[in-house]
Amino acid sequence: MRKLSFILALVLVVLVPPSLRAGDMDIAVFVDAGDNQGLIAAIQNANNGSGPDLIFVRPGPDGNRTFIFDQPFENSDAALPAITNATTSIFPTSGTGSRITFTRNPSAPNFRFANVIQDGELELGAFIVETFQVDGDGGAIAASGASRVNLDGTSFRNNIASGAGGAISMTENSRLILGNRRIGGALLVTEFRENRAGNVGGAVSITGSATGNIRQTLFADNNATVFGCDLNVSSNGRGLSGAALVVTDSTFAADCPNVLVENPLGLLQLRNNTFAGTGDALDTTDLVILFSNLFANSPTTNKLGADNLNKAVCNDFNIGDITSEGFNIETTNSCSLNQPTDQPNTDPMVAAPDPGGVVALLAGSPAIDQGASSMLASIEGKLGLPCGYKDARGLGRPQDANLDGTYECDIGSYEMQGGPNLTAGQTGAYFDPSRSGEGAFVEMLDGNAALVAEFSYAVDGSGPIWFVGIGDVVGNSVVVDDLLQPLGGVFGAGFNADLIERESVGGMSLVFSNCQASTTPGKQVFQSSAQTAFGDLFVDLARLTTVVDCQGNASPQSGRSGSFFDPDRSGEGIFVQWRTDGQVLLIWYTFDPQGNQFWTISDTVTISGNSLTASMLYPASSTSFGENFNGSEIDLQPWGSVTLEYQPGCTDVSFSYDSEVAGFGSGAYSYTRLTTVAGTSCDL
Repeated sequence: MRKLSFILALVLVVLVPPSLRAGDMDIAVFVDAGDNQGLIAAIQNANNGSGPDLIFVRPGPDGNRTFIFDQPFENSDAALPAITNATTSIFPTSGTGSRITFTRNPSAPNFRFANVIQDGELELGAFIVETFQVDGDGGAIAASGASRVNLDGTSFRNNIASGAGGAISMTENSRLILGNRRIGGALLVTEFRENRAGNVGGAVSITGSATGNIRQTLFADNNATVFGCDLNVSSNGRGLSGAALVVTDSTFAADCPNVLVENPLGLLQLRNNTFAGTGDALDTTDLVILFSNLFANSPTTNKLGADNLNKAVCNDFNIGDITSEGFNIETTNSCSLNQPTDQPNTDPMVAAPDPGGVVALLAGSPAIDQGASSMLASIEGKLGLPCGYKDARGLGRPQDANLDGTYECDIGSYEMQGGPNLTAGQTGAYFDPSRSGEGAFVEMLDGNAALVAEFSYAVDGSGPIWFVGIGDVVGNSVVVDDLLQPLGGVFGAGFNADLIERESVGGMSLVFSNCQASTTPGKQVFQSSAQTAFGDLFVDLARLTTVVDCQGNASPQSGRSGSFFDPDRSGEGIFVQWRTDGQVLLIWYTFDPQGNQFWTISDTVTISGNSLTASMLYPASSTSFGENFNGSEIDLQPWGSVTLEYQPGCTDVSFSYDSEVAGFGSGAYSYTRLTTVAGTSCDL
């Protein structure tokens, strides 16, 4: 079994530009944990443009994983220089193990971790930020101006503000984005634990015209003296969704003496969240939209001393500002749940939060398979996914928990798994029979990882496109958090790997209720990032090819399967699947002579000893991505042929091509193996 380091190396080869892999310091700078001055200098250089914006933090030479700050930076109120550059990204290096921590010496004067001001943007990865304290707002981070704060898997613990925002304060026109991140296969959730505010917003306060998007985040045991143990929203801003704040797939598992979410001003959307604490879940005097939330308030006295026996779940002070869009469930009848799919006065049947904050659904819960099962219109009129592409613990969603053939969301932030864990047998090509002409290639790898490639068409119908990403195998799903679209290449001799740019287009999950995925197909869910024109995708996954069958059997030639590329031409390559029936499927992903993405797929394949020759087809006319897809617009025509000749060991392959389409010509490369499919072995 290959080591996890191989998977991490694969991620770098496929997803990171070669210049960064070579350690080009114009692209990134590396700082050892504990080197406070090195981190400060890196931020200063990013601010003034004399150094890279990307800062990687790694364990110190002695294994140290902690930055301890004894004093603020140059008489400011923060440990670090103010973030003023367009983007400053601070991430841990992959495979660092336990999280690296930023902390304030408890005997030091009060100061926060960072200020983000003007039009600065702070991207912060999977670190721990703890025990910072400030006299004012924002115990750990304060953002103002038109700044942005983007957090992926960051843990905020025991931070204190005398004012608003025990951990984070967002003011003026700033924007907050919270999510999660995987490192070495482990899901690291952005979380707020035991942060405190002397005023409002024990974890986060959003005021002025600030906006935010909070997803897959855990709030646990935060406290605010006035209101909003977890969140305070008092903003007239409007984000991309039309709301001041959108909270999705998040968990509020807390003890609170007042109310978890306080919304005195601002359009607030709550979608697919789980509230499982004590105290009010929501107080509002402004607009709130509820969709597929689970409210499981406990009639107990919490550890903070608040008697919860007479608490309501929601309180809008009889103003009528709460609007249900359906699929919500609550223990009482206080959240204005008036849609046919709502379930007021219903026990959701959830387990107590586990140490990781997971609030699992119990068997027989009325929340299971009671959410939406198709694309829905959002408040801005766009069609979107009913519950995203993964739940709060990283499992692909939606699931088919009752195995009736329909993938339906569970209400709240967690899904009940429907189907066995994936095995090597899930390697294959898949498509939606109603959308013939596009599809996904899946390679199951060792180390609970999978390589996923999607082959489709441009939004404007101008031609073929492709995405690629490394996913984690989570239960019965493959989850890809960063699906990338390589751009900037050109076919043939003009190809320059250094010019390839890999743009993140969104996240994806592939969920299977069974290994065969034939009579009952799986489900492919693609959630487009806000920065791209691609819409969301919610389609079936019917199996087209099998490399390792569901019992673990493979053909003698199965080890010739995998992904191959020329290291000098990183950004293009070929997928090869040697099927259990002796046939072979290939797809070559590259660029056309004009620099557009391009792919060609095998038709007939002739095998002779250690070589194969495939006649290839290409989309001479194409359709559009997403909801405008029309398979009748696709016209697959002959492109030419490719030949692969395997060398002993199945690692190196001689590759040649001969095209009959103008501009492509003929040529040859030396390809080497990029991936090995799990459950296969070489026969050469």
